[in-house]
Amino acid sequence: MIKKLKPIHARVVIETRRPLGLFYVHENGGYVGIDNSTGHAWVEEFASLRQCKEWLHNPWVTVEPMELEAAS
Repeated sequence: MIKKLKPIHARVVIETRRPLGLFYVHENGGYVGIDNSTGHAWVEEFASLRQCKEWLHNPWVTVEPMELEAAS
C-alpha cells in the first residue's frame, strides 16, 4: 500500500529510513515518490501523481519526468 505523507514526515523517512514502505508527498507543484520498502529510501520526483504511483509499483521501470512549462 502506498501512503501519502506530509513534507515533514517525508523528510523523516528519508533521513531515518523508517518506517519501511512506499510513500509519496505532494510538494512544490510536483510529487516525490519514496521507496523505502528495503530501508534504502530511493527517491524520485514526478510531475504527476500517476507517474509517481507507477514508479512506486514498479521501481525498476524508468518513467520519463515531464517538463513543467512556465506560464507566460
